[in-house]
Amino acid sequence: KINILNAGVIGYTTYAEFLYLKNYLIDLNPDLLIFLDGSNDPHIALRQEQFKREYHTMAISKKTSKNLLDFPQKLYLLNLLSRSLMVFEQQKNKLFEKEEKLNSYYHVETATTTQKNIEDSIKLLLQKNIKSILYLQPNLFTKKNLNKYEVDEIASLDIKRKGFSKNFNLYYRDLISVYKKMNKKYD
Repeated sequence: KINILNAGVIGYTTYAEFLYLKNYLIDLNPDLLIFLDGSNDPHIALRQEQFKREYHTMAISKKTSKNLLDFPQKLYLLNLLSRSLMVFEQQKNKLFEKEEKLNSYYHVETATTTQKNIEDSIKLLLQKNIKSILYLQPNLFTKKNLNKYEVDEIASLDIKRKGFSKNFNLYYRDLISVYKKMNKKYD
């Protein structure tokens, strides 16, 4: 008998993912957790002129929300709020991006922070003896045989944010290195 719960939340960075794991998912005591990361950490860092270590935090504590809702309802609520915030941000950006071209930024610190967040999650899982699979999301910018939507999306990103694909590729190179280190250390 297998129970599967899709607990993914759109837009979470590895830091928000660690807090989500620590505050909610770990209590479910799953046999296996599968993580898919690789675009949210760089995507947020690309927008930051100055690197911010604690970006995109999720500050809901068990103490303040313990009796509000049970777990599945919390998960749905967090997903709804996360998606609503993403739509709001997209609409806000559409208003302001028409008048000015935005830059993208590369920060080497992003890989270090991502590695720390992933290691924090792994250590927590090891303490609870929970198996996990960490999967690095494929990089759209290096994919061959793009469909029309993907070609248009890439062109749009580079138009909206100067140097986006170049900087994202730098981040992705860093993430490959992080995942190789994690694989050697925790395999």
